[in-house]
Amino acid sequence: MSQLRKISLALIYILQFSKIQAQGGGPPMLTDDPGTRDVGHWEINTSVNSQLTKNSSKVAIPYVDANYGATSRVQLKIEAPFLITFGSQQHSFSKFGDPLLGVKYRFMDEDKHFISVSVYPQFFC
Repeated sequence: MSQLRKISLALIYILQFSKIQAQGGGPPMLTDDPGTRDVGHWEINTSVNSQLTKNSSKVAIPYVDANYGATSRVQLKIEAPFLITFGSQQHSFSKFGDPLLGVKYRFMDEDKHFISVSVYPQFFC
């Protein structure tokens, strides 16, 4: 294989890897991007999360993350799971988990400064 072909393949691999990484984490992940929803628009994400231990299993079906664009720089957020717990003795029960509320404020905008920066305080109710 020629040196130019090896370099081309390596470059394609790096660009593909970078593309995947650039997608960033989004709700309901542990990370979030600094962007905010458009004014008056909703973004609703759902997932199935689980926590498995020796004595029990908890499944959030669904885990709902809803975001609302309040202004051009402010986003309101609520996350709430519906939890189903299976115990070691085959007992199961379900309940709504504690909701997580948050407000994201984007104080530096990518269009003007080529970088976006937000603060995102969140708390459980």
